[in-house]
Amino acid sequence: MIQSGIRDLPPGAWSDRLKAFPYNNARRGDFLTTETLKKLVTMEPKRELRLRNDRRWEPEPFDQILRNNVSCVEASLGFVVGEIAPFPCSYCKCGFRSFPVCMIVPGCPEMTACVGCHWHKNGHQCDHHIAPEEDTAEEDTAMEDSEREDTTEEDLPGSEPDLFDLLEDVTTRLGEILKDTRENLGELNETNNLSRGVHEALLVANQDDEKKALAKTATEHFQTAFRQGQAMVANLEKCAAKVNEQMQTIKDALKKRV
Repeated sequence: MIQSGIRDLPPGAWSDRLKAFPYNNARRGDFLTTETLKKLVTMEPKRELRLRNDRRWEPEPFDQILRNNVSCVEASLGFVVGEIAPFPCSYCKCGFRSFPVCMIVPGCPEMTACVGCHWHKNGHQCDHHIAPEEDTAEEDTAMEDSEREDTTEEDLPGSEPDLFDLLEDVTTRLGEILKDTRENLGELNETNNLSRGVHEALLVANQDDEKKALAKTATEHFQTAFRQGQAMVANLEKCAAKVNEQMQTIKDALKKRV
């Protein structure tokens, strides 16, 4: 299991692995494939790789993600060598990124956002985004053109793409919570059955009334908790369905207005 939590750990197996670049998308023989990696590899590791508490990735699936996405390799190594941002970006603050803290990499101009937003390939939406120098002139021209355009209520607000990405992240997290809740409910059911078995065993063994009463009370508590868990799962599923429905409505509206 990849380490999780906000507490820094000294560089370890994953920081060493990331610096070795055992991924074809990151290394071609002796050559690194991106300017970002070339800069990051020169920096000293400061901590072990960690993920958010609710991101429970096993080593092999996580390794597969890195093999398929060089931006994820860059972001993971950026977390190892970077510095905690002076303030969390909006996405990290809401817990919509893969890492437990918002991390930036001073001295690596190729990484223009925090490592969490870089992982998701939407660094331009990060509060820490710094536009590359070569793009500044084009952005200034685009901004001047935009200011000259007339705006009406029918125009698509510039913030809506950010909202759209935010909704995608909300839906993903809701699915993760739903999955975890179902798993916890299964464990609770097993405990409930175990408690019921203890109660029945005590009855058969004809133990004293006090022990039987305690076993019966424990069984009732577990049964109550299990029913509450079932109700919570049902409510989460309804909430997930409503979120998906609203997202589809927003998608359709955006398509019509673009």
